[in-house]
Amino acid sequence: MGILLALLLVVLSVVCTYLIAVWILGPLDQAGKANRGKTQYRIIDFFCLIVELQIAIAVVSLFSPPDRPSLRAIAASVCAVPIIALWLTGVRTLSSAGILDPRRRTVFNWVVLPMASVGALALVPVWGGLVTVWLSDTYSTEPIGLWIAAILLPLGVLVSKPLSDWIVAGAGSAAPQSPPPK
Repeated sequence: MGILLALLLVVLSVVCTYLIAVWILGPLDQAGKANRGKTQYRIIDFFCLIVELQIAIAVVSLFSPPDRPSLRAIAASVCAVPIIALWLTGVRTLSSAGILDPRRRTVFNWVVLPMASVGALALVPVWGGLVTVWLSDTYSTEPIGLWIAAILLPLGVLVSKPLSDWIVAGAGSAAPQSPPPK
């Protein structure tokens, strides 16, 4: 029964993540299909990537044992792979939609994309864990991190939708230009 419940939780997480991602990122994807700009890497994109990697390395350093540097390096590498994959996807999406404004690109890389993917994926397990704690015989407020995540994740997902719409509104300013006359 426990395996079936865990499988149901995984399926529910994936389905909810897909639906939330389509809801938040759908307009940006449509703008990208309409514009079809080529991938353009901007300095702000690399800045966003470096900050994201530094945060991951700081968290790994904080929670990994100091006497095991090889474990720390492996954990940092494992964290870097999805961060770089999301970043590449984000840059391609923004470029194809014609979003060149650094503010919009930064908000997308630091808020919208993480909330539409990782935040949405964590939503179901966090709420499942909260319900489990609430229904257990030893109900308490001990898992404070779970309570904070259960409040902040839905807020982050809800805030990401208007931010995504704001980003898409800037797509027209970077439409591909026709070549200058000869």
